[in-house]
Amino acid sequence: MRPFIIFYLFCYTNSFALVPPMKIPLKVNGSFCEYRESHFHGGIDLSTQKITGHDIQAVAAGTLYRVKNIIHGEGKALYIRHQSGDISVYAHLESFSPKIQDYLDSKVLSKTYDIFPSKMIQFLEGEVIGYSGESGAGFPHLHFEMRSSISKSEKRSMYLSGITDNIPPVIRDVFLVPYKSKKPIISLKSNHILHGKYGIALKLDDRMDGSYSKCSVYKLKLLDNGNEIYNARFETIHYGKSPNTQMHFVGSHTHLSPTQYVYKMYKDFDKPSSYIENIVEDGILGVGDHKLEIEVEDFFGNIAKKTVHLKVASHKISSIDRADLSEYQGDFSLIQSLRSVQNIRAEIESYSSKELGQDRIEIIKVSPSYVFFMKKAQLIYRSSNTDKLYLSRWDPFVKKWKSLSTKTYHRFVSSDIRSTGIYSVKKDLYAPFLGEEINRYKGLRLAFDYIKVNDVESGVDRNSISLTCNDKSSDLDYDSDRNWIILTSKITNCLQSKIEVCDKVGNCTERRY
Repeated sequence: MRPFIIFYLFCYTNSFALVPPMKIPLKVNGSFCEYRESHFHGGIDLSTQKITGHDIQAVAAGTLYRVKNIIHGEGKALYIRHQSGDISVYAHLESFSPKIQDYLDSKVLSKTYDIFPSKMIQFLEGEVIGYSGESGAGFPHLHFEMRSSISKSEKRSMYLSGITDNIPPVIRDVFLVPYKSKKPIISLKSNHILHGKYGIALKLDDRMDGSYSKCSVYKLKLLDNGNEIYNARFETIHYGKSPNTQMHFVGSHTHLSPTQYVYKMYKDFDKPSSYIENIVEDGILGVGDHKLEIEVEDFFGNIAKKTVHLKVASHKISSIDRADLSEYQGDFSLIQSLRSVQNIRAEIESYSSKELGQDRIEIIKVSPSYVFFMKKAQLIYRSSNTDKLYLSRWDPFVKKWKSLSTKTYHRFVSSDIRSTGIYSVKKDLYAPFLGEEINRYKGLRLAFDYIKVNDVESGVDRNSISLTCNDKSSDLDYDSDRNWIILTSKITNCLQSKIEVCDKVGNCTERRY
């Protein structure tokens, strides 16, 4: 038994990397296989102390495999292939090392690119390959991954030198989720007596040493009267093939910012999930008395347990629960793939709320809440006049409307949606705000000027932003996370300079500097 224990500890306490990717103390802000609305988070996010320009170093000797510079997602990113065949990924960089930049300067590249270098550019372990930034998505941080192939990210991304975790996960609540029913989700209290079919869901999170960020977990296990009825393990992310996050999280109760994870311990979808290793009767509790033993394990072997008792008196569902939605008569419609939750289709119903009104033309509810879309659904609003119209979704966590990317046609507007919820259509009559002052940001290596911009309605259209300097067009960039227009050249050198920005329905603001 002793050799087994020694090996088990080795797996969790030793890191893959010989050196960490940064010289500063490592603090995890985002973990492997975390929830995102459309995908699982591959790799980990490391704090860069709210500033750009830290040295990024190769975690092991290797060869430059891929270089990217894209507007969204990873932003500026590097892929290094190591002798083992593994690939380390470093994303959201500010810039690349001189060795890489010299190679890029020798190529004719567009502003955005994704290339696999033909030249062999090698790096030693610990050699600087780039500098931390905030390109792509998010505020300043480093996204790091270890991949076993170009399309497979592995949980060993978590095991870097300098990262420790001696804190067990916290099970904050246990929910009873009505199985394919419109009844509300309820918090489980011991000795509950239930009527109907229910699955179990867990509100939980994990923290790592030195970090306050809520992280995801590695394993979930549920025993019912001593028999395992659910077992899931989040080991590998296979890009393009991994399960939809809505298959493993209760979408109506899970949110990224503020962070709240509610994991399903049942299955309400047809498509198989590679993360579920064992499940009995879809994880639905049978009729009778139940002693439920819950076990949650994080990526470093820390375990949390909880035991609850309840009784399911019957699986009968009342006629109210089975009732169809009243027929909707408004101007919204929904186009959805047949690949929904076991072919149960979402429907539209009218929704009335003084709190959410705010001059909305119409508010609807897409329900039932347990339905999610394996492929994006298309929400359509038909109108004889679509000028300035845009669609929004109500975010119950922050209690705000969030605009959707809206396509405008002659007789209708449409948006792609991923989940059920409350949606609305509104006319945007207000132009974006454009700041009067030119501000200065200073990172550890680079500095730049920026101007604040914002639009609280349909949102800023990044493609509309333009700068003219002495009647000639000049380059600039837009940081959608900070709501900054970044000036890549000094407009103080211009005798006449003008910036114009529009929102997504065509309202525009211009200002001279």
